[in-house]
Amino acid sequence: MKPIARILMGVFLTGVALAPASLAQVPSIGIYWDEALQRRSMESCPAALYGTVVDTLYVVADGFDMAMASIEYRVDLGPYLVFLRDIVPVGVAEGFSIDGIRITFPTPVGTTPQLLIQKIHFLYMCQGCVAAGTGFVFIDEPITVLPHPQSGKIQAIRWPDMTAVEAEGLISILCPHIGTPTERTTWGNIKGLFH
Repeated sequence: MKPIARILMGVFLTGVALAPASLAQVPSIGIYWDEALQRRSMESCPAALYGTVVDTLYVVADGFDMAMASIEYRVDLGPYLVFLRDIVPVGVAEGFSIDGIRITFPTPVGTTPQLLIQKIHFLYMCQGCVAAGTGFVFIDEPITVLPHPQSGKIQAIRWPDMTAVEAEGLISILCPHIGTPTERTTWGNIKGLFH
């Protein structure tokens, strides 16, 4: 085999060996506005009196592809949603979603493809997409998954080796001005919008 062919073969095999690691999905925790886990944005607040409509957000772990012993994060509801209570369908909760919640699973759970880890009941403090008491239309109000305040991370504990696996928190939008839900992208794609 010629030297150049050996070099090219080495580069090719190195690329093939590294490709699965670079293509691996980053685990995430996101928020959905419907039980079918289809909507990541809410186009409007209900047209009712302020603080009279109770609704539910669905917090979902996605892409962990492992058995989990626990998971931790915090949810920022923003100024237009008022927290009422957390419902954890599987596991034992320590804390509240708005302050930092850690959910421990008595029996390890898997997350393929998605795992509903929590429901949050809340009140809308808006009418249509008008801020309460101001008459101003607001747009793009983020509902954000953030790091747990004690660990400073969004993470799950993998079972059985009890290794921490970090995740990214996704942002969902109340009253998006364009109507686009949460999605992953790259900085290059964002810069490309302005060329």
